[in-house]
Amino acid sequence: MKIKLKLAILTSSLILILFVIYSLTQYGLISHWIQQTERNNLKKTVDEVAGYLNEQESENDPADWSSHRQFFDKLVRQDQLFRLLDAKGHVFLEISNGIPAVWIPSSMVKAVQYTSTYHGQDHLLTIRSPIQTLSFTGTIELATNIETADNLIERLNSLIVACGIFGIVFCALGGWFVARQLVKPIQHMSITMNRIKRQGLHERIIHQDNNDELSNLIRVFNEMMDELESSFNRQSKFIEDASHELHTPIAIIEGHLKLIHRWGKHRADVLDESLNAAIQETERLKSLASQLLVLQKDRNIIPLELVAPVNVAEVISSVIRNYRMLHPRYTFLAKLNPDIEICINRDHLVQMLIIVLDNAVRYSGVDKPILIRSQVDNEKVYLQVEDHGSGIPKAELPFVFERFYRVDKSRSRKEGGGNGLGLSIARELASEYLGSVSITSEEGKGTTVSFVFSRTY
Repeated sequence: MKIKLKLAILTSSLILILFVIYSLTQYGLISHWIQQTERNNLKKTVDEVAGYLNEQESENDPADWSSHRQFFDKLVRQDQLFRLLDAKGHVFLEISNGIPAVWIPSSMVKAVQYTSTYHGQDHLLTIRSPIQTLSFTGTIELATNIETADNLIERLNSLIVACGIFGIVFCALGGWFVARQLVKPIQHMSITMNRIKRQGLHERIIHQDNNDELSNLIRVFNEMMDELESSFNRQSKFIEDASHELHTPIAIIEGHLKLIHRWGKHRADVLDESLNAAIQETERLKSLASQLLVLQKDRNIIPLELVAPVNVAEVISSVIRNYRMLHPRYTFLAKLNPDIEICINRDHLVQMLIIVLDNAVRYSGVDKPILIRSQVDNEKVYLQVEDHGSGIPKAELPFVFERFYRVDKSRSRKEGGGNGLGLSIARELASEYLGSVSITSEEGKGTTVSFVFSRTY
């Protein structure tokens, strides 16, 4: 059963139940009010008779009571029967106005009593009340035909039944409409998901922000699809770029192997040149594969409170000593705070420094010093590597952290440049320790790479 039908049945049933309860309650209250009104009218008439008799001074004498009949004739309305019974239960006075006396048998009572009887279609309500005054002792009987009230109640009942039928139809239509409105966003989501399945990730659900649960669900779904599409696009671009980067060294190696196959068997110079080129490209392939693994590896991030702090100055000093041996013609300067510690894996910190220093060496001349600084400001630790090389054009700065992005592409190809993955790896590693990395550069003057971490005590 569809959700729309379930909601329609549920809402219709709920509305119908409430309507039936309301109608029955209203019918019961109005019926009771009508019947109680008839009783009150009878009681009022009986009280008038009792008051009148209480004012009389003569005792029960039919001859004296004939003069009072005019009062009782005016008191008895159409479709009523009035009767006075003496102390022995004999009829003392009887006035019938539309109700035969035989319909109402006389009866003595000791307390006020109401009785309801039917004669065919006539519904009679009778009140019997004892009375004792100076002039009269006995029972008052007053009967009235409440057929009119019954007709009113029957019409009310017919109206309620008609309204009930209309209510059923209205509830069904209303429930269907409410269910349709509630399910419409979900249907749009289903349709959009099918489109995404057939056409791709660019489809989105169009909705109005009504600040309700369904609107929030659609908003979250659209945001999720935005992130998924962005991730998919980045992944596709990464695969395309990786394929492109891997194709170049493989093509070079293939070309030199073919050259060796054709000429290298008999020419030592061709063999030596081709082998050196193949080894160089193989090393490049190994480096590229290693960097790709670093970027794509699902690292289990250890909470910072479980990472042992390291002394920044000691790590930087160790890296600088190694670079001075590897690049003796370059000048490496250090301005370090010896007391700074941060929570980070030592190998990761070394890897970030190597990535930045490799770029500094690659794009700086041997006569220009490379400066490494560490300092503390407002509980933040700043690590900076500053070179005085060629710099980065301002238009290129927003893209330097993208994978495979190289500012000088031709230099990277021909002169042993990087693969454009180093800064991406550095940013990934820094983010694992809630750090950040930024670059400021001026073309022709140099570049400064800054890492920011939280200080550890």
